[in-house]
Amino acid sequence: MRPDADEVHATTEGWVHVASNQAQPGIVKIGRSTQVPELRIAELDGTHTPFPFVVEYRALATKCATLERLTHEALADVRVNLRREFFRCSPTYAAATIRTIGDGFLYYERYLDKREPSPETLAFASKETADPFMNWLLSCQARSVPFTPTRDLYTDWCAVCVEAGCDAGSEKKFVHKLIRNGFSRKRGEANGIRNRRGFAGLKVPHSGSAPHGSSEPGQRP
Repeated sequence: MRPDADEVHATTEGWVHVASNQAQPGIVKIGRSTQVPELRIAELDGTHTPFPFVVEYRALATKCATLERLTHEALADVRVNLRREFFRCSPTYAAATIRTIGDGFLYYERYLDKREPSPETLAFASKETADPFMNWLLSCQARSVPFTPTRDLYTDWCAVCVEAGCDAGSEKKFVHKLIRNGFSRKRGEANGIRNRRGFAGLKVPHSGSAPHGSSEPGQRP
């Protein structure tokens, strides 16, 4: 017996993408494709919109149709039209939703906007996102920061978890989450100590966090 088309597509590897259009501010398109998203989005350009669509975020998943469906369901409250794949939210929020739902079958993702998010964008995304880790990660993003030690970041995350009443997990899992969200691990110098492990493009966002290496994870100085 041959499986039906929906069952085949539900297990197909492919891309889930977030696209925006200058002519539709505040609205994003969340779709899927088995080809590179830029090629799929290029097919949408025509006489219907005066500006081309731009791919803001893309994620390669083992079950792209399932991830797309679950993302659409999670964003049902901001869906513009049930027959269309348009949602009234920011690209950052859409990407955060895909990341959260896709945990387990995402194995490549990329947020294509290389600019550092504005404070307004970060505040908007943090307000919308229910996942404490994504809220914290959004507040940490600072592409101009060349290096922050892993221990400083993990210490701050643990302190946030104490305040939020959630489980911080192990430092190893924390590192894997950062890597899975597209941040590069590197070695650098902090407070005169060389060859420390850390990440580029992240900062410790809370002024009450411990200085480099001054306290144990989960404890404020």
